[in-house]
Parts: sequence; structure tokens; C-alpha cells
Amino acid sequence: MATKYEYHDTDLGQSEFAFGNTVYETQTFTPSITHSITYVRIYARRVSGSPTDLTIDVKAVDGNGKPTGAALATGTVDASGWDTSNDWHTVTFDSETLLTAGTQYALVAYYTGVNQIAWSCQYPTPTYTDGEGFESLDSGSTWAGLGGGDYGDFHFEEWGDPVAPIDTDSAYDSVGGVFLLNDTGDVERDLTPYIISADGLPGSRELTDVTPLAAAGHVFLPDLENAKITLDLNWSDDALVGSDTVIGLLRKHTTAMTFKYGPRGSTTGYPKYSGVCSVRHFLATSKVGSQVGARCELQVNGQVTRGTF
Repeated sequence: MATKYEYHDTDLGQSEFAFGNTVYETQTFTPSITHSITYVRIYARRVSGSPTDLTIDVKAVDGNGKPTGAALATGTVDASGWDTSNDWHTVTFDSETLLTAGTQYALVAYYTGVNQIAWSCQYPTPTYTDGEGFESLDSGSTWAGLGGGDYGDFHFEEWGDPVAPIDTDSAYDSVGGVFLLNDTGDVERDLTPYIISADGLPGSRELTDVTPLAAAGHVFLPDLENAKITLDLNWSDDALVGSDTVIGLLRKHTTAMTFKYGPRGSTTGYPKYSGVCSVRHFLATSKVGSQVGARCELQVNGQVTRGTF
């Protein structure tokens, strides 16, 4: 069931501004709670004729608090059956759109035909503090405050659904993670028991600077992947599977070897990052009285593939 979030319903019917053809109206608002907006209700009336496609867009606002950019959500309603007396009317959006708490947005109302809709507002002494009403006479290209100043707030309600909190009980940890690396004999070895941490996957990619002269900012072209894997491990020379036994010997190996990394584990269907890599460096680290550790950096050759076990 939808929840009413931001709204302004003080002094309903006190005044009104009509829109139609090239005249647009907008009301900005600032959600106090992050949520997904699903529909709005406006307190309005039909002035004349049979306006069919009344549209309301949700838009971002610019530095002056006025609508800007493409619509984040759009809703259209047939207003031809509206009464000529004010009432609450619902406009449902074509898709749910996330609104972030503390960010200001605009409800832009327009009808491109010659018939008019009048939107009720509190004017000339508005009390809504988290937004402002504006009017455009050129189809939304420029905006001015109601009555030529900051004098009005339109009556509206915006409704939506709460954003589900993260379920920390079902969040994944690294307890079941696995890291598999083929040794010099191309036999897959499980290094998981020795690994403290694994970083760098799925990895970075290079960006080529293609900024033209006199540009206001840099322009980049996505280029090749350049993934590096960093492993912090416990040093071990255990036969066949120890970190030094596998990685230490690969340090001088001339062929890139296969790796597989499963952040959740290797259960069938779990995500897997894989590819081939070469050892860039392998360093043993130790302090007197402490366990011997190691750090390894693996350079991925080519692309990292995301699949499943």
C-alpha cells in the first residue's frame, strides 16, 4: 500500500494558476525520506473544453531550484471528465522512480492543447518550506516565481513505496570464498586456506584521454581492461598446495595460468570471476615472533570473465 510522503494542503482553493498550450506550472519539493514515487495527487479543476492528455513529469532541479533535464518519471491522465470545481486528482507514473532524501525535485504539469487546467495554490503568502511554485510561458524553457516572485505553492501530494532496508542477515560474507590457481603443471590448486584477503577483481580498465582543444572538461574513451589481483596470505611451503609452493614457483613461469575466484564460494550457481594471470611479484613478510606472511600481485592477461560455478 502506497504511503503519502511530501505534500502541501494548506489553504486549499485559496488561489489558482491555469496551464495549457505553452503555459506550464511546476512545484518543487524535497523528500525527507528516501522512497520510490508511484503517483501524485493535485488539487485542481478543469477550466474549459475537454483536456485529455494532462501530463506531470518528475524532474531534477538546477542550481536555482528550477526544473532541468529529462523527465525522471512521467504520468499522463485524461482530464476531460474533471469537474470545474476543485478536487483531488491522481496522476500515476509510468514507472517507480527512486527519490533521495534531502534532494529537491520538481513536479512539472502541462497540457499542450488549448483547453486549460487550473491548479490550486496557496498565494500570495506560501508556507511550504521545502519547495516553491513556478510558472513557464514558453513550454518549460524558462521559469519564474508565481506572480513574478516567490509568492506561491501549489497544492499536491506525492505518494510512493518505502525502500526496503538492507537485510544484513542475508548479506554475504567472505567465510565461504575460494581462490583457485593452476600451478606450473597446470593442476588447479586451492589457495583458500592460506589467503587472508583478495582484492582487485573484477578489476579496472584503462581510459584514453581524447579531450579536444578548448573543451571545458576531460573526455575519456573506454579502453582495455587492466586487472591486477592482490593477495595477502600466510606463507607456507606445504607440499603441492602451499602458497610458496604454488605462487613462488609461478614467479618464474613463462605461461599465464588459470585462476578462479568465488566471493561467496564454489557452490553450483555462485558467481565466479576467472581468467589467466602471471605473477608480477611474490614477497614473504615476517616479524620476529610473528607468523610468516606473504603478499602476491597477479597481473591478469586479457579480460576477466564473470560466470558461475
